[in-house]
Amino acid sequence: MHHYFFVFLFNLSIAMADAKTPSPLSEEIESKFQRPESSRILESWFSETENQSIRSHLGREVGLHCWKHSSNSDILAVAQRMWIHAPLSKSVQVVSQIDSYRDWIPGLLVSRKKVISKDHWETEWEQQIPFPIIPNLHYRMDYRVSSGAPTPEESWESFRYDLIEGNHLEESTGFILLRERSTAGDSWTEYTELDLLRPDFGPLKFLSRGTVQEDSIQGLMKSDVALKWRVEDGPTGDSTIKDRVTRWSPAAELIEHCRQSREIF
Repeated sequence: MHHYFFVFLFNLSIAMADAKTPSPLSEEIESKFQRPESSRILESWFSETENQSIRSHLGREVGLHCWKHSSNSDILAVAQRMWIHAPLSKSVQVVSQIDSYRDWIPGLLVSRKKVISKDHWETEWEQQIPFPIIPNLHYRMDYRVSSGAPTPEESWESFRYDLIEGNHLEESTGFILLRERSTAGDSWTEYTELDLLRPDFGPLKFLSRGTVQEDSIQGLMKSDVALKWRVEDGPTGDSTIKDRVTRWSPAAELIEHCRQSREIF
């Protein structure tokens, strides 16, 4: 999800803000990660050996990988993988209910979805920034939704997203991919998310780049864990999810390791 900097600058996914003028990052994610021959890149990141330390801390549910741009160190790229104990249909339903996010995401003041068509949405967000001298984060995103079902056991749904406008972001693009999985007759959803973002450091001049990057990674992880709990617990758990997410924090050394040991793409 797209909670970005400050431990929660919201991260849920969008797609091509303007198909006629895609951003450079949007073009890169299309060329490098949307093609079938490139899918091996993501899969290799989430091997057991590569993420052993992360899995041992967070359990089987979450994996994390970061990397940096070859020509712009301000671009942050984060991939996450988690397992949701629910069928694909339930996970898709919760991901699609943008208007409810503010009920279970701490600090999220506005989350609205405007349906352009069945597979095309525009969303509006406002995230509280815990610094009085910095305005809240406001931004709009464009979503493109697609799905497929080669077999009942291989059903999938994707949410491709891109920034339309925002007051603290130069660029933001990515996707969420949900895939049906089953183990011994038990239904799971495999959740993969890829986010590329370039903050606008003008309004954030009082903060170091390292602080913004670390808080962005933590915010992305927190919002995705909140989504997992919301799918698994249902709407009756909304108030407790906010409290649990506020208290939950990934180990600082994991985020620092991810940020410092980023590969170049």
